[in-house]
Amino acid sequence: LDSKMTDRIDPKITDLLAAHRHRPYVSLEFFPPKTDQGKENLKGRLGRYYENVKPLFTDVTWGAGGSTSDTTLDIVLDAHKQGHVANMHLTCTNASLESILAGLKTAYDGGIRNIVALRGDPPKGEEEWTASDGGLTCALDLVKLIREHYKEQFCIAVSGYPEGHPNAITKLADDFDLSSLTEGEKLRLSKNSSGECFVCRDEDYEKEMDYLKQKIEAGGDYIITQMFFDAAVFKKFVSDCRSRGIMCPIVPGIMCISAYPGFVRMTDFCKTRVPADLASRMEAVKDDKEAVKKVGIDFGVELCTNLLDDDLTGAGLHFYTLNLENCTYGILDRIKSRLEVGACEIVNTVYGLNGKVLEKRDDDAVALEIQGWTLAGGQRVVAYLNNSSYKKVSGAGKTVSTIYGLNGKVLEKRGDEALALELQGWTLAGGQRVVAYLNKASYEKIAC
Repeated sequence: LDSKMTDRIDPKITDLLAAHRHRPYVSLEFFPPKTDQGKENLKGRLGRYYENVKPLFTDVTWGAGGSTSDTTLDIVLDAHKQGHVANMHLTCTNASLESILAGLKTAYDGGIRNIVALRGDPPKGEEEWTASDGGLTCALDLVKLIREHYKEQFCIAVSGYPEGHPNAITKLADDFDLSSLTEGEKLRLSKNSSGECFVCRDEDYEKEMDYLKQKIEAGGDYIITQMFFDAAVFKKFVSDCRSRGIMCPIVPGIMCISAYPGFVRMTDFCKTRVPADLASRMEAVKDDKEAVKKVGIDFGVELCTNLLDDDLTGAGLHFYTLNLENCTYGILDRIKSRLEVGACEIVNTVYGLNGKVLEKRDDDAVALEIQGWTLAGGQRVVAYLNNSSYKKVSGAGKTVSTIYGLNGKVLEKRGDEALALELQGWTLAGGQRVVAYLNKASYEKIAC
């Protein structure tokens, strides 16, 4: 590991995730194009994304069957040079130990410190996955290999499958009684474009979870999930991981829907559950390309908002961009208020107190007036926090009416929808404000 390296070394993504536990983030994924012009186009797009989105990290995939390994290395090193924290995918498919180690060395020497360790898909035209002679057989082997040769020098992501890996998903008979499925199986049930039903049965799902835990215990640092379109599936997956002692960060993979044929092809291939509402909306506009893009953006906003509203899942959003910009930008433009804070907004801090934003700097650090805390002389307390030390409070600053005849300004919203309210028009003898904690039945939002 003592060969000549680049001047800039990427931080480990786990360190970035730890710094953003209290603040939503965005990360992106791209695939290596097949043509030289496509590569140049993507490099330009990476520059625009860096300026406009400032992603926490950026993935570049390896390509089915290892078919684009050289291009992946070229793109990932270019992304790194442009300022991205580059996260390079690496697979076992069609790869000898020598080629895998050579890819790792090139990445390491280029300042890359983040790898996504995967088994990989079969080469194009092949349905069965087979290991190369003398090569690795699974992602678990790849994680172990990286740790053996590089110890803790790389941060390693592994894949997670909220609905089960496609190879672990069973096709159900046409006359199968769907009512006999367990609740977990019903949640994972999918139907393809031909009307065939698929599900990862509970016993197979348990094996999947056991294997995921092995990957983490062998050295995987965090999980990036396969795409999903049902937030409930992801939330159940996170809960299942936690109940099995898998406590690492879990990053939700958000697939951007930009075209109907691609949507059908992807969901059929991955046997992905498509909620009935999304399926009907897509079917209604399938022959209108622009309408499909609009549905994709609208649904993406709904899914992301659902995830951001849940403390269990609300840390970040990992967008599978498909090397496009329209859908990703369309979603981010609509949810940017959830990712940014402005003057007078209420934020949570890592110290357990809320604060009102007085000033925001260009680096996203803020000056906050800490709420519920005054000095002996009654002076307010102002704190200066960096962007890893606070997060926006959903609904904060809004006014609600209470069953007690007083209105209140929202200071904090809990997961069970109970609110902390500063009651308006009521102060104590010493001038102190009155804060009440009310359950959902005790208030209603006031229309503006």
